[in-house]
Amino acid sequence: MTGRLTGGLRVPAVPRCPRCGADRVTPLVCPRCRAVEDAAGDAYALLGLPRSWAVDPQELEDRYAAASSLLDPNSEAAASLAAARSTLSNPLARARYLIGLYGGDPVEKPVESSEFLTEVMELRRTVEEAVAQRDDGRLAAIVAEAEEKVGTLIMAAGQSFARLERSLAQEVEEAARCLAGAAYWSNLVDELRGKTAHLEAQGSRPRRAEGKETLDI
Repeated sequence: MTGRLTGGLRVPAVPRCPRCGADRVTPLVCPRCRAVEDAAGDAYALLGLPRSWAVDPQELEDRYAAASSLLDPNSEAAASLAAARSTLSNPLARARYLIGLYGGDPVEKPVESSEFLTEVMELRRTVEEAVAQRDDGRLAAIVAEAEEKVGTLIMAAGQSFARLERSLAQEVEEAARCLAGAAYWSNLVDELRGKTAHLEAQGSRPRRAEGKETLDI
């Protein structure tokens, strides 16, 4: 369902307002009756976004703009919404947040392998030399190299999240198929038990054939 909210923004709506039934862009506030709900909830839920590594920056901003325009800027709800936007708009913060949502423990320090330590020591030595020589061009090159490493590692984390989400979706689908089958057989068992009870009530259970046993259904 899609609703047009303030400023002419058209964004997908979260579940309707429980009080007046209007479409909402955030569970924090209703655009029609202005009812403000509890600010508790994860960052994705507050902005009406699916829990995923992939976040469309424009959709994020549209949702934030539409929702924040309905809130008192000094309210707890507005602060919660701003914090959610800040978390989801920053790839590194979003990745750490997702790890926590999936039950993981965000690692603050990288694994200090000998290769990593050697690379860091060499980088720091180069930085000290550039500073001593006042070589701003060399420093700029080091910054660019470090930024490239940040991007590469965040991309690798994103690929891990994408694989996790695909795997999770497949497992959920398989579980749903299994449960659908279980529901069918459960209904059949109830039906057969009803037939058995009906036969017993009428005293018309099948006679046992000579030399053979009749199995109960």
